[in-house]
Amino acid sequence: MTRQETVIKITKITRIVGEMKSQLDLDDEIEFEALDSSWMNIGAMVNAVSMTVLTPSP
Repeated sequence: MTRQETVIKITKITRIVGEMKSQLDLDDEIEFEALDSSWMNIGAMVNAVSMTVLTPSP
């Protein structure tokens, strides 16, 4: 994964978590239907970023 792809994934993760936190702060519950559909892939995005960051570059 390129640096640009990594930054984009981190930005998406941050946005999704921010939306969830905002909903929790306002309503004390999360309405998943109101979130961007990419929230379902957040686990895969976190794994991809983790592998990229933790893998030493040649």
